Amino acid sequence: MSPPTDLDVVIVNYHATDACLRLIRSLRDHAIAEPDHIVVVDHSERPDAALSAGMGGDCRLIRPARNGGFAAGVNIGAAAGAAPFI
Repeated sequence: MSPPTDLDVVIVNYHATDACLRLIRSLRDHAIAEPDHIVVVDHSERPDAALSAGMGGDCRLIRPARNGGFAAGVNIGAAAGAAPFI
């Protein structure tokens, strides 16, 4: 089964690198979304190299200038996507 191309997945991360990477792996393993339709908005104060490395080069990682909260993170991720469904 191949993943749908009309779905973007937005993940808002805040100091939860391991959980975020497990979620991305699960999305890939279960063909929930194409990797380039997975958007991670990282609200952590310091960039985590493990997050960047563990995501692979095909997911999108966004690091906003400030942490505006969960809803702002979802809106940032949704705006970065192109699929009709989130």
